[in-house]
Amino acid sequence: MVLLVLLSPKNLSELAASDGDVFMHWRFGETMLQTREIIRKDIFSHTCYGRPVVPKEWLSQVLLALAGRLGGLTGLGVLAAVVIATTLALMHRQLVRDGADPLLSAGLVLVAVWAAQVHWHARPHVFSILLLFFWNDVLRRFERTSNGWGCILALAGLTVLWVNLHGAYLAGFLTLGMYWTGAAIECLARRKTQDAKPAQRLLYWLSMALLACAGVSLLNPSGYLLHVHNVQFLRSEFFVSILDEYRSMDFHTAGGRGFAVWLAITLTAALWRRSALTPTAVVLLFGWSYLALYSVRNIPLMTIVVAPILAPMLSEGVRSFASDRWRDFLDRVRRIHEEARGRFAALAIALIVPAFIPVRAEVPEKKWPVAAVRFIQQHPQQFEGNMLNHYNLGSFLLWFLPEHKVFIDGRADSYGEVFVREYVDADMLSTNWVAIMEKYKVDWTLFGSEHALNRLLETNPGWRNVYSDGQVAIFTRDQ
Repeated sequence: MVLLVLLSPKNLSELAASDGDVFMHWRFGETMLQTREIIRKDIFSHTCYGRPVVPKEWLSQVLLALAGRLGGLTGLGVLAAVVIATTLALMHRQLVRDGADPLLSAGLVLVAVWAAQVHWHARPHVFSILLLFFWNDVLRRFERTSNGWGCILALAGLTVLWVNLHGAYLAGFLTLGMYWTGAAIECLARRKTQDAKPAQRLLYWLSMALLACAGVSLLNPSGYLLHVHNVQFLRSEFFVSILDEYRSMDFHTAGGRGFAVWLAITLTAALWRRSALTPTAVVLLFGWSYLALYSVRNIPLMTIVVAPILAPMLSEGVRSFASDRWRDFLDRVRRIHEEARGRFAALAIALIVPAFIPVRAEVPEKKWPVAAVRFIQQHPQQFEGNMLNHYNLGSFLLWFLPEHKVFIDGRADSYGEVFVREYVDADMLSTNWVAIMEKYKVDWTLFGSEHALNRLLETNPGWRNVYSDGQVAIFTRDQ
């Protein structure tokens, strides 16, 4: 059902074209497919050309580019839709497997959809959502079976894949650290009882898993530099403060209201069934709730880890207060679910629908300067120098205007804090904005029509307005 909703024309376009970084990742992946080399230096900007870059998501970019070759922008949207829908289907199956009622599990998954949709785009982040599901599922199985070697091998394999797909592999290490903390608390609580040995065994194998995953995480193109790069970026208060996806959720939005409902369910379950919470469950609930409140990009990840804790507790609580008729109804739903065995039907939908239903993802011209790009391509003689573009347009221009190198795009971490601060000064028209334009030899600008820079350039005799459509304005320097 979720897959069909995501594959509707409107939602497919939202997945594929509502976020500019989709185009940037597409360009990177396509370039790697063409050159058969991982990109290790900046080749897309004139401001940082040749600067070394850390390829932290090269594999997912290649996968996105392959989808783009198969189906263009629609292919990117379909790939993201299938990954998201697969994650949700596996999540529902996990909840039922762990003892939750199918009906309640479906409702919890839908609330997760409501809360997490804010960060659904055809970007490498969707692979992290799926990988965190597998990662957390391995740890939950390990808690039940105590199969230490199986846990280590599974997590090590996921680590190698994850460090090449997306930088959010750190979420996996955080989750593993939370399981380790929960096991350590249990060891301390039971140190003088006969139950101490099982907890000690869990702690031992989780410690070994941490060491093993840390070791194999070096199997990426940048080795330990990948970790240094990601940690430095996350520790930067400047980057976290200016990038929207690292800010806290706005509870006035639709996604914010869904997140508020999710938090209310979490709090209710934790208070209602607190006796059923293990130390590990408490650490996971509060740890991931904090991370989700801290940054909106953590919300989809939080639902993956928290849902398996909530669902069984809610199911038991509902059954304890339910009438006999309601419990009979829930039992019938469970039997129907078990007899349906809809896995093959879901797989068929995932494969057949994208191939045969004529849906297309389109670039919304009201959001992106498609007409302006067309004008630039039709008048190449006017745009031979360096551009100064708005940050939000840079990634779009990487794909649709490849013949021109951008001033900046969505790779803030690759550009570095010093340069991004220079861009912010130019964008905010600080006292040094003219010096910055001279430093980078800017010959033309591309900003939103209402940007204050346009007002200044209008009054400057050295600049002239060559294009304006109410969406963006382009100014060129007089020769």
